[in-house]
Amino acid sequence: MNNFFLKRNWKSFFIRIILPVILVIALFILSVFTIILPALDNNIMDRKKEMISELTNSARSILSNYEKGKIDSTLTQSKASFVKKKAISISGAPKPIGPYSQGIMVNGMLFVSGQIPVNPYTGEILKGDIQKQTKQVMTNILAILKEAGMNFSNVVKASIFLSDMNNFQKVNEVYASYFNEDPPARECIQAVRLPKNVDIEISVIAVK
Repeated sequence: MNNFFLKRNWKSFFIRIILPVILVIALFILSVFTIILPALDNNIMDRKKEMISELTNSARSILSNYEKGKIDSTLTQSKASFVKKKAISISGAPKPIGPYSQGIMVNGMLFVSGQIPVNPYTGEILKGDIQKQTKQVMTNILAILKEAGMNFSNVVKASIFLSDMNNFQKVNEVYASYFNEDPPARECIQAVRLPKNVDIEISVIAVK
């Protein structure tokens, strides 16, 4: 009899308590898959659609403004100003003997082409005394620097080319006299041959 009542009470407990709980859980799970998740997906999709729409409208606006000439072209102008250059051409320095400028000014920087010991007024090429040649070269460079509103104190880089490295010391004595302090960075190279068979050529970079 006791076993009979126990089985009956257990069945009753299962039907009244456990089964409803299982059904509630099942309904909750079903609602998650059928209502909540689709709603979340729809919200995500809606947001994606909004973002795409915003980007599309922005692109159309930019294109429209560009076509109407209303875009602020600051970036374009800054790039243009960076590459905008001014050629230096004066009678106080040897005329170029090829497709190059005596100097190029860009953004406060001056790039001086290699100068050789040529008297710009007579066209005479100096020979012999390497110190006189060096002085003529430095005089030519100074003329270009002055045209750009600079002097040797603005020079930050120099390149010296010699036909004979044995002249290095004598060239240095003249070269050093043009720089009172903080001489520019430099390299000195012996070349097999220089333009017009000269013994020295020097180029510099200067900054305002």
